[in-house]
Amino acid sequence: MPTYADVDRQIEQLSECKSLSEIEVKNLCEPTRAILVEEWNVQPVKCSVTVCGDIHGQFHDMIEFFRILGKTPDTNYLFMGDYVGWYLYSELPLLSAIVRQVPDTFAKALAMQNPTVPVNVRLARQQHAAYVKVLKEFVAEVIMLPADDKFPDCPFVEDTAVVIDSKALITRPGAKSRQGEELVVKEALERLGVEILEAEPPARIDGGDVLFAGGVLFVGQSTRTNQEGLKALASTFPDVPVVPVPVPKSLHLKTVLSSITSDVLAVEDSVEGRDMFVRIQKEAPFLKSVLISPAGAANIVLLGSTVLYPSGYGRNFDSTYKQYADRIIPVNISEFHKVDGGLTCLSILVP
Repeated sequence: MPTYADVDRQIEQLSECKSLSEIEVKNLCEPTRAILVEEWNVQPVKCSVTVCGDIHGQFHDMIEFFRILGKTPDTNYLFMGDYVGWYLYSELPLLSAIVRQVPDTFAKALAMQNPTVPVNVRLARQQHAAYVKVLKEFVAEVIMLPADDKFPDCPFVEDTAVVIDSKALITRPGAKSRQGEELVVKEALERLGVEILEAEPPARIDGGDVLFAGGVLFVGQSTRTNQEGLKALASTFPDVPVVPVPVPKSLHLKTVLSSITSDVLAVEDSVEGRDMFVRIQKEAPFLKSVLISPAGAANIVLLGSTVLYPSGYGRNFDSTYKQYADRIIPVNISEFHKVDGGLTCLSILVP
């Protein structure tokens, strides 16, 4: 317990804009509490909620709260104010991201066309690590699931679950060889406290076919997602309109288009891309498009007002996205492109 002389010294130190050590701050808490509880309008209580003050621009301070006091849902927090990440220039939701490591068998991952240059698994792991490093700058927690050599496609976790708010539908991936990948993802979502529902046969859904934009769930009708899968989504999210969108050539809907902002989509500059956007705009006429080429480059990740775009296509898209985003970050996942993978495929973002 610090003496009055200690407190006077620390006040003087603070008045000179000199910092206190962590132990000094901790030692000040008890006498401060003792002074406060003597006030007639202060009532000490035992509470199962950890109460925190405003966190403005202090993203890493918030992570320290979680590290020291425990992560949700094991520890309950009440933030007295709001969280604004000024260092990101915009408000950013507190997200968790689920990702999965690259297996030794990744070169055997499914592809619509065999790559002319074989997949380099070592390079894929390096690119995956770089992708995860970028995610860590923006999300509260990255949950890294272990690879499973039985599932060469397992890094593409997006296909195993569809998450909206605090509810998730565990999918039945469209390729039979991928069914089973979803089990560890389900466990991770359960640990995050997400309400879980599961698609039942004969439903088939790949999360890469599902785009939530403009308050509407647009679902690609591709070779991986069937009509029963669409019905499973409609049943899971009854308050959200579910709209089918034919995907005649590409692997997934999000191979061809994805969100730049809440009302602007990146759309592949192709007949397929333009036709798909026409279908989408019929249901959400306020949505706008930005045409992107080459094929595959329209798959981007939106984090707050930051856009991650694939740099493996040899084009710089900074000028394309600068009017829509405060930050633009190129991410090279060229080895994943060889087996039809995109940026969104590699993570599940959980509010």
